[in-house]
Amino acid sequence: MRDNGADTVRITVVPIEALPMEVHALVLSDGTRAEPVGNAIVPIRKAGRMGEAMELRFAVKGSMERGGLKFECSVLGASVRRTVDVFPYALRDGEELARVPAADPRALPFLHFDDEARIITIKPGVWGITQNVELPAGFTVRAAAPLNLRIAKDVRLLSRSPFDWKGLNEAPISILNDGELVLLECRKESLLERVQVEGAGRVIVQESAVRMKRCVFQSSGEGDQITLVRSTANLKDVEIAGGTDALSLIASDVSAEQCEVRGPKDDGVVVRGGKLVWMNGGIAGGKGAGLKLGVQSDAALEGAVIRSEGNGVQVRDGASLKLDRCTIEAKDLGVAVEDLARISGPSRVAINATSIIGGGGELSSGKGNTVLLDGKVLESASSEAPKKKSKKKEKSE
Repeated sequence: MRDNGADTVRITVVPIEALPMEVHALVLSDGTRAEPVGNAIVPIRKAGRMGEAMELRFAVKGSMERGGLKFECSVLGASVRRTVDVFPYALRDGEELARVPAADPRALPFLHFDDEARIITIKPGVWGITQNVELPAGFTVRAAAPLNLRIAKDVRLLSRSPFDWKGLNEAPISILNDGELVLLECRKESLLERVQVEGAGRVIVQESAVRMKRCVFQSSGEGDQITLVRSTANLKDVEIAGGTDALSLIASDVSAEQCEVRGPKDDGVVVRGGKLVWMNGGIAGGKGAGLKLGVQSDAALEGAVIRSEGNGVQVRDGASLKLDRCTIEAKDLGVAVEDLARISGPSRVAINATSIIGGGGELSSGKGNTVLLDGKVLESASSEAPKKKSKKKEKSE
């Protein structure tokens, strides 16, 4: 979502429905209705595929708050209208990013351009970035240890070319990020191996592919620490700690193996649309959920340990979840499935051979959803898993 001046707001939407939808208005937090500018028909999402993002524009007079926005919408041609929440994703679009004043990258002493080989090299050493830098498309951005890169507060290092960053076991590439580290619309997959990122800033991947191996991300700031938007990622032996939400996935396809998420203030992993496959490792939430699914996302976890001060797992808005041989420990509900939302359809949950310990109950299936526990359908609208399914450990252990 972005404010395009005093009279127009542009919102990126991703189709999730099997029927075309019409957006009739953007409802602001104070109840004011903003009419769409031009076409506001959202096409169907093709079966088995992620919906293609599109942009809607709305005429808004004066200033507006980003929080509390809703769409007033309906199935195309239908008379019944619904309202659905609008959530802002963590990155403005590429056009806006291109307008941010940035230094000439060819004039920076820590960068070497090889135009013939199409390689940009970040030179070894200790370097500080105190002004915005945008690396152009059409290159590969290489970095190797020993390298210590410091991104100052409110400064963005943005690349439209993929990274090829490789640290060493005894000397990982070190990034002190108090600003933003961004991959945007990269045509080839990026590789980050043995990279350590600390600081109060954020890492953002939009419309790009990335592979991370043996990386550590440690945030001391607010906001989502790592955000992926319409991207693909393969994570192996990656640690992500801190942030408000540690890992936020929006309309992305992500696989994670032996990864650890811990220490966020709110949620551990948030998935809105797209797909998540998580093998082993652990996810820890803060005051929110360990794992939060929405907007018809699809998640499958095997052998994972999920802990949280709130709900262990939270499912809503037509999301699908499969848990196999996992362990869930939560102060509130172990698994909370919210009531059916008519605009998004029922959620679907299948839990197999999973230990669930919840201070507020083990499992709430909500209304109108499909929930299977060890192959058996839970028939009640809202129920708890039988105690014998939780396989609780004795206190002495």
